[in-house]
Amino acid sequence: DWLEHGATRAALLATVICGALFLRRVLVYSRPVVDVRAFADRNFATGCVLSFVFGIGVYVPVYVLPLFLSQVRGYNALQIGTTMTVLGAFQFLSAPLAAGLTRVIDLRMMLALGLSLFGVGLWMNSFMNAEAAFGELFWPQAVRGLALMLCFLPINTLALATLPPERLANASGLYNLTRNLGGAIGIAGVNTIFECRYDLHVARMGESMRVELMPPELDIGLLADIAGREGAVMAYNDLFLILALAFALVVALMPLIR
Repeated sequence: DWLEHGATRAALLATVICGALFLRRVLVYSRPVVDVRAFADRNFATGCVLSFVFGIGVYVPVYVLPLFLSQVRGYNALQIGTTMTVLGAFQFLSAPLAAGLTRVIDLRMMLALGLSLFGVGLWMNSFMNAEAAFGELFWPQAVRGLALMLCFLPINTLALATLPPERLANASGLYNLTRNLGGAIGIAGVNTIFECRYDLHVARMGESMRVELMPPELDIGLLADIAGREGAVMAYNDLFLILALAFALVVALMPLIR
């Protein structure tokens, strides 16, 4: 209900008007500060879409998983950090493999493999329960860590390879911007989705409980806590499943890349 507030409506209107004026300016000026005409290149435009989704995949899981470990499992900072090291370790170990693959296979095939593996890793995370610990979270993180470098190297090359040299500096800035925007928008989006899915799951569990039929010695407060915990677990699983579906969809864009 943001737009019910007058100041927010005014800010949105100003943003739209200024955005349109900015776009007109950079399209007619010979040396614009931001050359959006780079998006006319199909490889670059497709690469930016892939980079945006890749940014979501890079930033969002390392934001969501510590929340799960803290809120559901009750882990402290050291325990969360220890659990999360798996992703970084496998990313480090896969770097030489990714570098070698760039010399022997089509970069589009390598990128499709990386995006697919990353989606599989996210999908594996969508089966968590309230007891999920290091062992259950090891392989999903390992798969994502392996896939990270398989995505990172070919996306960069394919997105910028077909642009003329004089446009590379500007296009590189735009390209990196899309990845960071993916992370920022993705984190904001998953917070909103989590709240909606959490409320839905808790409400459904509440509907299935007949309080009047429960024995009087039952602790209703404890039951509510358990319902809240399980609702959070299901909401986190929904987030990982949505992320996995996003990666499945961008794999379909591979035929657009030259």
